[in-house]
Amino acid sequence: TDAYAYGNLGSLYDKADAPFHDLKQAEALFLKSLEIDPNYAESLYNLGRLKQMQGKVEEGKAYYDRTLQLKPRHVGALNNLSVYWVNRGALAKSRDYLNQALAIDPNYPPAWTNMARLNRLSSPAGDPTPNTAISAAPSEVPSSGVREIPISQVPSDIILKTYRDHLKKNPNDQKARQAFKAFCQSRKIDCGN
Repeated sequence: TDAYAYGNLGSLYDKADAPFHDLKQAEALFLKSLEIDPNYAESLYNLGRLKQMQGKVEEGKAYYDRTLQLKPRHVGALNNLSVYWVNRGALAKSRDYLNQALAIDPNYPPAWTNMARLNRLSSPAGDPTPNTAISAAPSEVPSSGVREIPISQVPSDIILKTYRDHLKKNPNDQKARQAFKAFCQSRKIDCGN
């Protein structure tokens, strides 16, 4: 669907190591995705993560809550809500969210990192828990870690339409042009750049 394509395009802009990294553009694309399908859980989750990183934690929490209404087994949303609750001192509630996340995916590294942090915070004074990481940041999960379908499996025509529609409305968006060119090269197709 177009909502999926816009959400995936937003994820490309969201990647910190991408040459066209642009969180404002990512946010706009996630919102466009939700205009098309207000129940697209991945765009809701990604908006929650962006809001949390921007320090707008209540907005982020609302997006995570909505994600879980639609997709109760969303490990990223469960993990990031645990961060929300630990930062408010609700350690038991935080642990509950982490336990849910780890029951779904016992190999989810951000949940283990946050569980170690929670254990350290819960340990009695003078009894530090070894090998713990302390981080209140939301998980930086690669898109492929939470997507039901990897972007490599999205038909090229859907992604091409999304890029073309975006560039038609935003002809001066050089970052989108770079992303479009990179996409065409990665799929080995002539996009008529």
